[in-house]
Amino acid sequence: MISFYNKIFVFEILIIFFQVNIFSEIYIQNLELKEHIIVSLTTSKEKMKNLIIDYLIKSLLNQTVMPYKILLCINKDDITYMSEFLKIMIENNIIELILVRQDMKYFNKYYYIPDEYKKFIIITFDDNIILEKNSIQKLFKSYKIYPEAISARRVYKMKYNRIWILEPFYRWGKDHKKEKNPKFSLFAIHGEGALFPPNTLNFTDHFVFSFKKVIEAQDFIIKYFELSKNLKTVYVNDLAIKNYSIDIDLYEKYNKLFTISPNEIQLSEDFGKKYNLTFYTNVIKKKVIISNQIREYFLNTINNNKITNNTLLVSMTSYPARIYGIFEVFLSLLYQSANISSYQCFLTLAREEFVNGEKDLPSDIQKLISNGWIKLIWHHNIYSHKKLMPILQYYPENDILIVDDDIIRTYYFIEAFQKDHRLYPTDILCGNFGYFFDNNVEIRRLIGFGRKIKQYNAVSDIIFQTARPSNGFGGVLYPKHTFSDKRFFNETLYMDLSPTSDESWQYAFNIIENKILRQTSIIIDNSQNFVQDSQNIGTSLFRVNDKDKYSLINDKLINAFPEYKINSLERQKK
Repeated sequence: MISFYNKIFVFEILIIFFQVNIFSEIYIQNLELKEHIIVSLTTSKEKMKNLIIDYLIKSLLNQTVMPYKILLCINKDDITYMSEFLKIMIENNIIELILVRQDMKYFNKYYYIPDEYKKFIIITFDDNIILEKNSIQKLFKSYKIYPEAISARRVYKMKYNRIWILEPFYRWGKDHKKEKNPKFSLFAIHGEGALFPPNTLNFTDHFVFSFKKVIEAQDFIIKYFELSKNLKTVYVNDLAIKNYSIDIDLYEKYNKLFTISPNEIQLSEDFGKKYNLTFYTNVIKKKVIISNQIREYFLNTINNNKITNNTLLVSMTSYPARIYGIFEVFLSLLYQSANISSYQCFLTLAREEFVNGEKDLPSDIQKLISNGWIKLIWHHNIYSHKKLMPILQYYPENDILIVDDDIIRTYYFIEAFQKDHRLYPTDILCGNFGYFFDNNVEIRRLIGFGRKIKQYNAVSDIIFQTARPSNGFGGVLYPKHTFSDKRFFNETLYMDLSPTSDESWQYAFNIIENKILRQTSIIIDNSQNFVQDSQNIGTSLFRVNDKDKYSLINDKLINAFPEYKINSLERQKK
């Protein structure tokens, strides 16, 4: 015998069937086939166990404009958590179930849409909301007015500072209601209701998996995709959404991982200004803490690893004002996720600055040297060029990663370079880019310095044609034989033209020799890991080489090497 509550449940299902049939007829009469609406959803076992997704489905089946098809993407292992309601909806073809081969969390509803439905309008919702009856109707009405834009029920206005660098997410304005027309600068919260025009959601596996580590930040990834497809966003005024669960606020969780800076994707707004945007993903931001156990291990253990041509050489230089801060830096480079036998740390110092040799060095550094964890090279003073030039002479057959002496490195720093190097063995890999060059090959600031530094580009595989790396700050890996032009090694030339800027000298010859400069696929945000007060030292190159000084050096290089400018202008066209 059917219980009272089961009778109510069956009656509810019958009402929904009735609504589906009635509204489907109205919908099919009013829309042509090409304007079929597909609603794509995803959910988790927790939302199914708590019946949260059920409420969304019921509100979808009570719309004034009905979807042609409702897709529900779930992990194949979560089927057992489906409610009786969901099972009935699936059995009667009201919902099409899609079992995902690899769980992309919220991104499932974008990525696993079958190809046969991508030619239709796609609307996405998160699984923890209830819709007003006319929510789909409003989105569709917006689409009829703006058929080439993303129509979204909730948007933010992306804000820029005075030099057109995007502000962090939490500073974005809520004045989006003033924007009546589609804009590139409107940022959609897609899960709360967004309509994608036909043939829009076509992702490649490469695109999706390049963002896999931050896949929960769906809206940032989708926005990047929209910009790459030249798609604007328009706001659709709708009633507030009623949430049936309290999720982790992903936007507060991820806003510090994403920012935008001038780069590769050129966009134009209505007022005619042109600027470039690119999203920053795969960012590691973590305060590095060196434990006493790590200190004791490297101070009391001998390194017996041998250097071969396959050993990555991690090269640093320093000088008296900073030498007492480098112990922590070296410990962070030694305690890495990378196999310690795969790399060797080097320190190059000027004899003139340490007249008593190793005796002038801190005792802990002396210990790391005697234990073999640091290889010491003495050279005459060529300033920051000590970072690369001497070790290149001693080890011409090795890959070299240059680093600064005032940044404590996170655990995955070296491995990030090694993994990318295996994929791109001849490319120069750069941790971040500090300046870019305009159409006149004049230098322009790309990011801030010191403690104002935030995040940098970490879009997988991106190649910068006319941006110069900040070298030791983010780290640069030079594959063996990167430099073949004999002029590069001419000390008289580099000490005359670029004495205080090793990065300007190296970059000029990267351009002269037409090398590929590639951003690492993982970026390390170093803003929390400077050695204390290292940037306040008056002789710090950060203070010596201001933008004007870099411009003077760049002008000298252009005059000395005509091919530097010629090649730069050619790269501007790419």
